[in-house]
Amino acid sequence: MKKILFISYFFPPIQSVESTMAVNSIKYLPDFSYNPVVIAAKRSQECGIDQSGSPSIPEEITVIRTFSWENWFAKGLNKLGIIPDSVFGWWLSALVHSKELMRKNNIEIIISRSNPVTSHLVALTLCKLYPNLRWVAMFGDPWSNNPYILKPNALIKKFRHDIERSILSRADKIIVTTTRTRDLFVRDHGFSEKIYILPNTYDPVEFDCLPAPSKLDISKIRFTYTGGFYGLRSPEPLFKALRLLKTAGEFDSAGIEIRLVGSMGEFSDLARRYKLEDIVQVIGVVPRRQALIELKQSDALLLIDAPSIEPSIFLPAKLVDYLAIQKPILGITPMGESADLINATQSGVVVDPTDPEGIAGAIKQFIALYHQGKLSVPSRLDLIKQYSAPIYAQRLSSLL
Repeated sequence: MKKILFISYFFPPIQSVESTMAVNSIKYLPDFSYNPVVIAAKRSQECGIDQSGSPSIPEEITVIRTFSWENWFAKGLNKLGIIPDSVFGWWLSALVHSKELMRKNNIEIIISRSNPVTSHLVALTLCKLYPNLRWVAMFGDPWSNNPYILKPNALIKKFRHDIERSILSRADKIIVTTTRTRDLFVRDHGFSEKIYILPNTYDPVEFDCLPAPSKLDISKIRFTYTGGFYGLRSPEPLFKALRLLKTAGEFDSAGIEIRLVGSMGEFSDLARRYKLEDIVQVIGVVPRRQALIELKQSDALLLIDAPSIEPSIFLPAKLVDYLAIQKPILGITPMGESADLINATQSGVVVDPTDPEGIAGAIKQFIALYHQGKLSVPSRLDLIKQYSAPIYAQRLSSLL
């Protein structure tokens, strides 16, 4: 069994989708003769601790959790572009413990995962100290050219671009989650020969352990969304469509239920402004296992992405969870990776976020099919299985 060092600021029990993706990406590597040793942050100022035990960490994976210096001052430095991200205060602690692990375990391979990019900077420093290291850099999202991040000034943009290029230049292999993200990296930096696509993944064991659906009120259809809203990702396209239907008398409010599980951020008052309190329930942030149970107890799942003129390059981790739940999906998403996957797996209906009439029509269709007992589940289970963590581990091991 060969030991490898895995560097990820986020890791369970820190409550973040990045924690889930981090553990899922390495959980089954021991099945392929690789034993990861993990360096992660002890806690995060931005995220809480999930005590639900989901996702689980295998006993054979050692996790070293280290101190991260985070405060308002670091956030300010990040906004000014003086440091790469607001958790750069984790870099030194992670580096010191990583060097100790390298010394004790004769490690030859390291994997780092972002977000945040500081994880890669720890790995980059290690590679300067140990030139013979092999390094695989995982990007959950693009960084310097992420269209959802507010456009920085030219100096900050160059600062980030140069850091990203230094990572891609030194890493032996780079992993991204979508074809369009790979195209973006190749356009900005080159290195096409060493950029590989491994999409976000789900752990089938985590879903097999969920309780069976036990919804008591079958007179109403339940739609559920999990995850946060922020920036351009807003529930407003959904609310506009519901308002259209309600004003036109197209449905009985008693026959539909919308559950939003996660942080509403700046949109916390939006349901009231659209007079949808009788339909929309804001559940707030819950432990991951409870969020998955909410999905399991639903009739249909909502994917809501930010509008985009260009095809979206992102594959949200929640969409992979949705596919694992095997419920029909209403995708309020632009053309791009999410829409392609929903269509390929025949998992539901896709409508652009800028089309409230189209969203309203899709909701009506879902309601009608529900009452006819004809809401269909995803039919391409063979494609969905390709996103499972064991298959991910097999593909990752072939790159190590």
